[in-house]
Order: sequence, then C-alpha cells, then structure tokens
Amino acid sequence: MTSLVLLRDPFQDAWGWNQLALELRDTGRRVLSPGLGDGISGAEGGPSRALLGGLEHRIAEAGVSRAILICSGYAGMLAPALAERMPSVFRKIIFLDAALPEQGKSYLDVCPAPLADRLRACDADGAPLPFEAFEEPYAGPEKPAWPTSFSLTCDEEQAAITYGRKRAEALGVEWRCLDLTGSPVLARAGDLARVLVGFDPPETPAGEAGCGRNRMPHDMRMAYCAHYRKRQALAEAARHPDSSVRTH
Repeated sequence: MTSLVLLRDPFQDAWGWNQLALELRDTGRRVLSPGLGDGISGAEGGPSRALLGGLEHRIAEAGVSRAILICSGYAGMLAPALAERMPSVFRKIIFLDAALPEQGKSYLDVCPAPLADRLRACDADGAPLPFEAFEEPYAGPEKPAWPTSFSLTCDEEQAAITYGRKRAEALGVEWRCLDLTGSPVLARAGDLARVLVGFDPPETPAGEAGCGRNRMPHDMRMAYCAHYRKRQALAEAARHPDSSVRTH
C-alpha cells in the first residue's frame, strides 16, 4: 500500500494535521508527517540544504517506499528537491495550497503578496524557520524533472488564484480547485483525505477484477460474497463436469 508523506507549512501547528493523518490511515495508507525543522539547528549551508537533509534522514529511517509527497505552503519549495534526492521513494507530488517553486526565485517572490508582506513584517523571533529560508532562491530541479505532480488550489481570493492556479497552468501542472478556506486539514479532514487518496487508486493485479482483489479468507468470502460463491461453484463444475453442482 502506498505511503503518504505530509510536509506541512512551518506556520501550521503539528496537532492541526493529526486528524488528517488519522483519516488517511483509516483508508489503509501509511502516513509519515516529519517536521520541517528536523536537523536544521547548527547545520552548515543554506536553510533549504539543512531542511532537506533532516527530511531525507527521517524518511529513510522510517523505511518509506512507493510514496506520495503532499506539501503545503512553504514546503512546496522543498518538495521537488526532496523527490530528486529520493527518486526511489517518491512517485507523485501533491501541492496542497503550496508554493510551486521557480528557478532563482524565493518563497517571498512566489507566495501571495499579502503573505510576503506579513512575513517581512514578522519579528525574527516569530518566524518558525530562519528568515533566510524564505529569502533563499530555489535551486532545485526544474519542472520536467519533477515526478507526476498535481496542484490543489483555492479560487476564493485573487492572490490565491495567482499563487496556485495560474502558476500551475504556466508550469503545465494539473490543478484542481478545492474549498481551502478556514482550516480544511482540521475542520474538513475526512473530505480532504478522500480527495487525496483519489490520486492513488488501488492497483488491480493482473487477471483480477471486482471482489477478486479482496484478501478476506475463503470461508468469510463464501459466507458474505454471492459473486465469489458463484465463481467457486463454476470452477468446481469445470473440474467435475459430470457432477450435479448447481450455481445460484
């Protein structure tokens, strides 16, 4: 089963994503939600290098594979570079109201102008990451090198449209508008989880269809699945053509 790695925006509290993680786990997905600040204290190099190093360590340590990377806000600036560093792990990126990075431009350059103004007005002590992280130009891979990517954006405000939809269209990234007002990861976690798992439809093994994918034990399937009972009866009749096996 596919794993989902959630990279929340550093301005969002970890507890706010707990309900979304629970809803995703209820669908049978494995969920990992590492904090962006892991490994950044005392690290050498630019902030993004430190952030990426910490994330790569956490994800490798967890043994994640066949994963979809779901990023929000500033975390979109890291997602393509993280996928490039771990190509055997990530096969899709979902930008959930997240920055779609552009070569040579910082988060302050690509985020909505009102948000950039608020960030510049923040006290140094109020920022969840070193302020240099928001000023640092993106130097990750360009769009053709990204894994399959999708953008979930909002059309409530003109700034959000420019931030999400127009940028996605310019990059050629498939986009979809959602109601992202309020706090959907908390207030509408179930609905959001269903949208996210929709990007990961279950794989049908070769030669199997319908309830043939079901891993329920034979006895239970015989008790609860009429289609399964019929197939079993037909298979029995084929093995013993002279018997009086009947199907219902």
